[in-house]
Amino acid sequence: MERIAFKVFFQNKDVTEDLSPYILSIRYKDFASSKDDELELILSNKDMRFMNRWFPEKGTKVKAYIGYENKLLPCGLFDIQEIEFSSHPDIVSVRCTSHAVKAQMRRTKRTKAWENTSLFEIVSDIANRYSLKPIIEGEDVPIKRLDQKEESDSTFLYRLAKSYGFNFKILGDKLVFIEGKSLESKPPVKTIKREGILSYRITDSARKIYRACKIYYYDSRENKEREYIYETNMPVGETLKVEERAENIQQAIKKARAYLRKANKDKHTIELELMGDPSLVAGLTVNLSGFGVYDGKHFIESSEHEISDSGYLTRLEVRACLNY
Repeated sequence: MERIAFKVFFQNKDVTEDLSPYILSIRYKDFASSKDDELELILSNKDMRFMNRWFPEKGTKVKAYIGYENKLLPCGLFDIQEIEFSSHPDIVSVRCTSHAVKAQMRRTKRTKAWENTSLFEIVSDIANRYSLKPIIEGEDVPIKRLDQKEESDSTFLYRLAKSYGFNFKILGDKLVFIEGKSLESKPPVKTIKREGILSYRITDSARKIYRACKIYYYDSRENKEREYIYETNMPVGETLKVEERAENIQQAIKKARAYLRKANKDKHTIELELMGDPSLVAGLTVNLSGFGVYDGKHFIESSEHEISDSGYLTRLEVRACLNY
Protein backbone atom coordinates (compact mmCIF):
# COMPACT_ATOMS: atom_id res chain seq x y z
CA MET A 1 0.00 0.00 0.00
CA GLU A 2 1.31 3.44 -0.97
CA ARG A 3 2.36 5.64 1.91
CA ILE A 4 0.65 9.03 2.21
CA ALA A 5 3.06 11.97 2.20
CA PHE A 6 3.15 15.76 2.09
CA LYS A 7 5.59 18.66 2.06
CA VAL A 8 5.00 22.23 3.23
CA PHE A 9 7.20 25.27 2.60
CA PHE A 10 6.89 28.72 4.24
CA GLN A 11 8.86 31.48 2.50
CA ASN A 12 10.74 28.78 0.52
CA LYS A 13 11.83 27.06 3.75
CA ASP A 14 10.90 23.40 4.19
CA VAL A 15 8.86 23.29 7.42
CA THR A 16 7.42 19.81 6.90
CA GLU A 17 9.27 18.22 9.81
CA ASP A 18 8.45 21.08 12.19
CA LEU A 19 4.74 21.16 11.31
CA SER A 20 4.12 17.41 11.02
CA PRO A 21 3.20 16.86 14.72
CA TYR A 22 0.59 19.63 14.50
CA ILE A 23 -1.01 19.07 11.08
CA LEU A 24 -4.58 17.78 11.35
CA SER A 25 -5.41 18.20 7.67
CA ILE A 26 -4.23 19.73 4.41
CA ARG A 27 -6.84 20.56 1.79
CA TYR A 28 -6.13 21.74 -1.76
CA LYS A 29 -8.84 22.65 -4.27
CA ASP A 30 -8.22 23.64 -7.87
CA PHE A 31 -10.58 24.85 -10.58
CA ALA A 32 -10.44 24.57 -14.36
CA SER A 33 -11.26 28.26 -14.78
CA SER A 34 -12.76 31.42 -13.29
CA LYS A 35 -11.93 30.76 -9.63
CA ASP A 36 -8.78 30.98 -7.54
CA ASP A 37 -7.26 27.76 -6.26
CA GLU A 38 -7.49 27.22 -2.49
CA LEU A 39 -5.14 25.78 0.13
CA GLU A 40 -6.07 25.26 3.79
CA LEU A 41 -3.94 23.90 6.63
CA ILE A 42 -5.67 22.93 9.88
CA LEU A 43 -3.19 22.72 12.76
CA SER A 44 -3.38 21.70 16.40
CA ASN A 45 -2.81 24.69 18.66
CA LYS A 46 -3.00 22.87 22.00
CA ASP A 47 0.20 24.50 23.30
CA MET A 48 -0.74 27.96 21.89
CA ARG A 49 2.46 28.13 19.84
CA PHE A 50 0.60 29.43 16.77
CA MET A 51 -0.60 32.40 18.83
CA ASN A 52 2.96 33.14 19.85
CA ARG A 53 6.34 32.46 18.26
CA TRP A 54 4.89 30.37 15.41
CA PHE A 55 2.19 32.88 14.51
CA PRO A 56 1.47 32.50 10.74
CA GLU A 57 1.76 36.03 9.34
CA LYS A 58 -0.70 37.04 6.63
CA GLY A 59 1.02 37.38 3.26
CA THR A 60 3.50 34.59 4.01
CA LYS A 61 4.20 32.57 0.88
CA VAL A 62 3.16 28.92 1.22
CA LYS A 63 3.90 26.02 -1.10
CA ALA A 64 2.55 22.51 -0.56
CA TYR A 65 2.74 19.05 -2.08
CA ILE A 66 0.35 16.25 -1.14
CA GLY A 67 -0.12 12.67 -2.27
CA TYR A 68 2.10 9.64 -1.89
CA GLU A 69 5.83 9.24 -1.31
CA ASN A 70 6.43 8.28 -4.92
CA LYS A 71 3.88 10.68 -6.42
CA LEU A 72 3.32 14.11 -4.91
CA LEU A 73 0.86 16.62 -6.36
CA PRO A 74 2.33 20.16 -6.53
CA CYS A 75 -0.36 22.51 -5.23
CA GLY A 76 1.26 25.73 -6.43
CA LEU A 77 2.30 28.92 -4.67
CA PHE A 78 -0.08 30.66 -2.26
CA ASP A 79 -0.23 33.59 0.17
CA ILE A 80 -1.72 33.29 3.65
CA GLN A 81 -4.95 35.25 3.41
CA GLU A 82 -6.91 34.41 6.57
CA ILE A 83 -6.19 32.85 9.97
CA GLU A 84 -8.92 31.49 12.23
CA PHE A 85 -8.39 30.28 15.81
CA SER A 86 -10.98 28.17 17.60
CA SER A 87 -11.23 26.11 20.78
CA HIS A 88 -12.39 22.73 22.11
CA PRO A 89 -10.07 21.55 20.74
CA ASP A 90 -7.64 24.41 20.14
CA ILE A 91 -6.91 24.59 16.43
CA VAL A 92 -5.86 27.14 13.84
CA SER A 93 -7.07 27.19 10.25
CA VAL A 94 -4.63 28.79 7.83
CA ARG A 95 -6.40 29.70 4.58
CA CYS A 96 -4.35 30.61 1.54
CA THR A 97 -5.16 32.04 -1.87
CA SER A 98 -3.26 32.02 -5.13
CA HIS A 99 0.04 33.90 -5.21
CA ALA A 100 0.16 37.72 -5.10
CA VAL A 101 0.57 38.11 -8.87
CA LYS A 102 -3.10 37.17 -9.18
CA ALA A 103 -4.02 39.68 -6.47
CA GLN A 104 -2.09 42.37 -8.33
CA MET A 105 -3.97 41.53 -11.53
CA ARG A 106 -7.26 41.98 -9.66
CA ARG A 107 -6.34 45.14 -7.80
CA THR A 108 -5.23 47.57 -10.54
CA LYS A 109 -8.01 48.83 -12.81
CA ARG A 110 -7.17 49.96 -16.33
CA THR A 111 -8.79 51.76 -19.22
CA LYS A 112 -7.42 50.95 -22.65
CA ALA A 113 -8.61 50.66 -26.23
CA TRP A 114 -7.12 47.55 -27.83
CA GLU A 115 -7.00 48.20 -31.58
CA ASN A 116 -5.97 46.19 -34.68
CA THR A 117 -4.87 43.23 -32.63
CA SER A 118 -5.97 39.66 -31.86
CA LEU A 119 -7.20 37.70 -28.88
CA PHE A 120 -3.87 35.95 -28.37
CA GLU A 121 -1.86 39.18 -28.69
CA ILE A 122 -3.95 40.75 -25.91
CA VAL A 123 -3.45 37.71 -23.66
CA SER A 124 0.31 37.68 -24.33
CA ASP A 125 0.66 41.41 -23.64
CA ILE A 126 -1.08 41.08 -20.28
CA ALA A 127 0.97 38.00 -19.37
CA ASN A 128 4.21 39.88 -20.14
CA ARG A 129 3.09 42.78 -17.95
CA TYR A 130 3.23 40.45 -14.94
CA SER A 131 6.29 38.47 -16.10
CA LEU A 132 4.13 35.40 -16.65
CA LYS A 133 4.70 32.85 -19.39
CA PRO A 134 1.62 32.68 -21.64
CA ILE A 135 0.37 29.14 -22.33
CA ILE A 136 -2.14 29.61 -25.14
CA GLU A 137 -3.95 26.90 -27.06
CA GLY A 138 -6.82 27.11 -29.53
CA GLU A 139 -7.78 29.24 -32.52
CA ASP A 140 -6.93 32.95 -32.53
CA VAL A 141 -9.41 35.61 -33.68
CA PRO A 142 -8.78 39.11 -35.07
CA ILE A 143 -9.98 42.07 -33.01
CA LYS A 144 -10.42 45.48 -34.62
CA ARG A 145 -11.26 47.30 -31.40
CA LEU A 146 -12.02 46.19 -27.86
CA ASP A 147 -12.41 48.51 -24.87
CA GLN A 148 -11.13 47.73 -21.40
CA LYS A 149 -12.99 50.25 -19.22
CA GLU A 150 -11.98 50.56 -15.58
CA GLU A 151 -11.45 46.80 -15.44
CA SER A 152 -8.67 44.92 -13.75
CA ASP A 153 -6.61 42.75 -16.08
CA SER A 154 -7.97 39.68 -14.29
CA THR A 155 -11.61 40.69 -14.83
CA PHE A 156 -10.85 41.64 -18.43
CA LEU A 157 -9.24 38.25 -19.16
CA TYR A 158 -12.14 36.41 -17.54
CA ARG A 159 -14.50 38.38 -19.79
CA LEU A 160 -12.51 37.47 -22.89
CA ALA A 161 -12.32 33.82 -21.84
CA LYS A 162 -16.08 33.65 -21.31
CA SER A 163 -16.87 35.47 -24.55
CA TYR A 164 -14.65 33.29 -26.75
CA GLY A 165 -14.96 29.94 -24.96
CA PHE A 166 -11.57 29.73 -23.23
CA ASN A 167 -10.44 28.60 -19.79
CA PHE A 168 -8.20 31.09 -17.98
CA LYS A 169 -6.16 30.69 -14.81
CA ILE A 170 -2.81 31.55 -13.27
CA LEU A 171 -0.72 28.46 -12.59
CA GLY A 172 2.53 29.30 -10.82
CA ASP A 173 4.52 31.52 -13.19
CA LYS A 174 2.25 30.70 -16.14
CA LEU A 175 -0.85 32.40 -17.52
CA VAL A 176 -2.95 29.59 -18.98
CA PHE A 177 -5.49 30.49 -21.68
CA ILE A 178 -6.79 27.36 -23.42
CA GLU A 179 -9.92 26.87 -25.50
CA GLY A 180 -12.52 24.75 -23.74
CA LYS A 181 -13.13 22.43 -26.67
CA SER A 182 -9.37 21.85 -26.93
CA LEU A 183 -9.18 20.73 -23.29
CA GLU A 184 -12.17 18.44 -23.69
CA SER A 185 -10.74 16.83 -26.83
CA LYS A 186 -7.72 15.49 -24.93
CA PRO A 187 -7.71 11.76 -24.10
CA PRO A 188 -9.00 10.69 -20.66
CA VAL A 189 -6.32 10.22 -18.01
CA LYS A 190 -8.27 7.46 -16.28
CA THR A 191 -11.46 5.38 -16.27
CA ILE A 192 -13.38 5.79 -13.02
CA LYS A 193 -15.60 2.80 -12.24
CA ARG A 194 -18.63 3.17 -9.99
CA GLU A 195 -17.67 0.16 -7.90
CA GLY A 196 -14.23 1.67 -7.25
CA ILE A 197 -15.34 4.94 -5.65
CA LEU A 198 -16.49 5.88 -2.16
CA SER A 199 -19.58 7.93 -3.06
CA TYR A 200 -21.22 9.94 -5.83
CA ARG A 201 -24.00 12.45 -6.39
CA ILE A 202 -25.57 13.24 -9.75
CA THR A 203 -27.60 16.39 -10.42
CA ASP A 204 -29.53 16.31 -13.71
CA SER A 205 -31.32 19.57 -14.50
CA ALA A 206 -34.40 20.12 -16.62
CA ARG A 207 -32.91 23.12 -18.39
CA LYS A 208 -33.39 23.64 -22.13
CA ILE A 209 -30.96 22.03 -24.53
CA TYR A 210 -29.92 24.10 -27.54
CA ARG A 211 -28.77 22.60 -30.83
CA ALA A 212 -27.81 25.90 -32.49
CA CYS A 213 -26.92 29.52 -31.73
CA LYS A 214 -27.76 32.61 -33.78
CA ILE A 215 -25.58 35.71 -33.69
CA TYR A 216 -25.04 38.77 -35.90
CA TYR A 217 -21.76 40.07 -37.28
CA TYR A 218 -20.53 42.87 -39.53
CA ASP A 219 -19.54 41.89 -43.08
CA SER A 220 -16.90 44.47 -44.07
CA ARG A 221 -16.85 43.43 -47.74
CA GLU A 222 -20.61 43.86 -48.13
CA ASN A 223 -20.70 46.71 -45.59
CA LYS A 224 -23.74 45.27 -43.83
CA GLU A 225 -24.83 43.16 -40.89
CA ARG A 226 -25.25 39.44 -41.43
CA GLU A 227 -26.75 36.57 -39.50
CA TYR A 228 -24.67 33.54 -38.56
CA ILE A 229 -26.03 30.30 -37.11
CA TYR A 230 -23.69 27.83 -35.44
CA GLU A 231 -25.22 24.34 -35.54
CA THR A 232 -24.33 21.12 -33.74
CA ASN A 233 -25.11 17.57 -34.84
CA MET A 234 -27.82 17.20 -32.18
CA PRO A 235 -31.07 16.01 -33.81
CA VAL A 236 -33.35 18.10 -31.57
CA GLY A 237 -33.14 21.28 -29.54
CA GLU A 238 -33.91 24.98 -29.71
CA THR A 239 -31.89 27.82 -31.23
CA LEU A 240 -30.21 30.15 -28.75
CA LYS A 241 -30.47 33.79 -29.84
CA VAL A 242 -27.63 36.12 -28.83
CA GLU A 243 -28.04 39.90 -28.88
CA GLU A 244 -24.30 40.59 -28.92
CA ARG A 245 -22.78 41.73 -32.25
CA ALA A 246 -19.48 40.33 -33.51
CA GLU A 247 -16.96 42.35 -35.52
CA ASN A 248 -16.34 39.63 -38.12
CA ILE A 249 -17.23 36.07 -39.07
CA GLN A 250 -14.30 34.60 -37.08
CA GLN A 251 -15.59 36.25 -33.92
CA ALA A 252 -19.16 35.19 -34.73
CA ILE A 253 -18.14 31.52 -34.93
CA LYS A 254 -16.19 31.68 -31.66
CA LYS A 255 -18.81 33.60 -29.75
CA ALA A 256 -21.74 31.50 -30.96
CA ARG A 257 -19.97 28.29 -30.01
CA ALA A 258 -18.97 29.75 -26.62
CA TYR A 259 -22.56 30.79 -25.82
CA LEU A 260 -23.86 27.39 -26.91
CA ARG A 261 -21.30 25.52 -24.80
CA LYS A 262 -22.07 27.67 -21.76
CA ALA A 263 -25.82 27.07 -22.14
CA ASN A 264 -25.49 23.30 -22.54
CA LYS A 265 -22.47 22.25 -20.51
CA ASP A 266 -24.14 21.86 -17.11
CA LYS A 267 -27.06 19.66 -18.15
CA HIS A 268 -25.78 17.25 -15.54
CA THR A 269 -23.01 17.49 -12.98
CA ILE A 270 -21.50 14.63 -11.01
CA GLU A 271 -19.66 14.80 -7.69
CA LEU A 272 -17.35 11.90 -6.93
CA GLU A 273 -15.38 10.95 -3.83
CA LEU A 274 -12.62 8.38 -4.16
CA MET A 275 -9.37 7.30 -2.59
CA GLY A 276 -6.64 9.86 -3.10
CA ASP A 277 -5.31 10.12 -6.65
CA PRO A 278 -2.82 12.94 -7.36
CA SER A 279 -3.22 12.45 -11.13
CA LEU A 280 -6.80 13.78 -11.05
CA VAL A 281 -6.83 17.57 -11.29
CA ALA A 282 -9.09 20.20 -12.84
CA GLY A 283 -8.86 20.67 -16.60
CA LEU A 284 -8.37 16.98 -17.41
CA THR A 285 -10.86 14.44 -18.73
CA VAL A 286 -11.89 11.03 -17.37
CA ASN A 287 -14.13 8.20 -18.52
CA LEU A 288 -16.99 7.13 -16.25
CA SER A 289 -18.10 3.50 -16.22
CA GLY A 290 -20.99 1.82 -14.41
CA PHE A 291 -23.17 4.94 -14.28
CA GLY A 292 -25.66 3.89 -16.98
CA VAL A 293 -26.75 6.81 -19.15
CA TYR A 294 -24.00 8.93 -17.56
CA ASP A 295 -21.18 6.70 -18.79
CA GLY A 296 -18.62 8.28 -21.07
CA LYS A 297 -16.10 11.07 -21.24
CA HIS A 298 -16.32 13.82 -18.61
CA PHE A 299 -14.41 17.03 -17.91
CA ILE A 300 -13.06 17.77 -14.42
CA GLU A 301 -14.33 21.24 -13.44
CA SER A 302 -12.76 21.09 -9.98
CA SER A 303 -10.76 18.71 -7.84
CA GLU A 304 -10.20 18.67 -4.09
CA HIS A 305 -7.38 16.73 -2.44
CA GLU A 306 -7.36 16.33 1.34
CA ILE A 307 -5.05 14.55 3.74
CA SER A 308 -6.33 14.02 7.29
CA ASP A 309 -6.81 11.34 9.95
CA SER A 310 -9.21 9.70 7.49
CA GLY A 311 -6.40 9.21 4.99
CA TYR A 312 -6.06 10.77 1.55
CA LEU A 313 -9.28 11.55 -0.33
CA THR A 314 -9.95 13.10 -3.74
CA ARG A 315 -13.26 14.78 -4.58
CA LEU A 316 -14.17 15.71 -8.15
CA GLU A 317 -16.89 17.71 -9.83
CA VAL A 318 -17.27 16.61 -13.44
CA ARG A 319 -19.61 17.25 -16.36
CA ALA A 320 -20.09 15.61 -19.74
CA CYS A 321 -17.67 16.67 -22.48
CA LEU A 322 -19.22 18.45 -25.46
CA ASN A 323 -18.24 17.49 -29.01
CA TYR A 324 -18.23 21.04 -30.37
